[in-house]
Amino acid sequence: MTLELDRETVQRIVQNLDPSFIAGGFSRLHGGSTEVYRIDLAGANREPLVLKIYPDEPEWGPAKERLVAGWCAELTALVPKWLEIDESRSLLPLRYALLPLLPGRSLRDWMAEPDIENAYRQMGELLRRIHAMPMATYSARGAIFEDTRLFSLSFLKQALSSPLPLPTLKTRFLRFDSCG
Repeated sequence: MTLELDRETVQRIVQNLDPSFIAGGFSRLHGGSTEVYRIDLAGANREPLVLKIYPDEPEWGPAKERLVAGWCAELTALVPKWLEIDESRSLLPLRYALLPLLPGRSLRDWMAEPDIENAYRQMGELLRRIHAMPMATYSARGAIFEDTRLFSLSFLKQALSSPLPLPTLKTRFLRFDSCG
């Protein structure tokens, strides 16, 4: 999915959020599962925005991302806040969301750094905390799990039942699973 954006369309999008906003420029960002753009706003003290464009499927994608981000806000301060989700397709032929641009560099920019392992440790710790968050129920692919930890365990077991290029990881997981 590639959408051709022009300055006029970007201007209408930001003014839909706030009529006083003026788009100073925009550029495509790399990574992620959707098309993502940085929008710089003209004027003093205007933080850049992120325009995230969603494909038609899954239909629940934007709402789920917003919901999960709200849960993650309890775990870390650097979680984007969805400023707007537009599913009307009146400004773009696809659904989109506007968010503030988080400070810092993307993980891709850190790949050549000597302490990249520290970034992976931090990501792993955050993922562990996310997967440990208790919820009453969670539905995935038609199955309902009464506890997200059971969903995570079930998902991992299914993923690890097929051949993996990392047999050490598979062995460690299966050893851990047999203990608990």
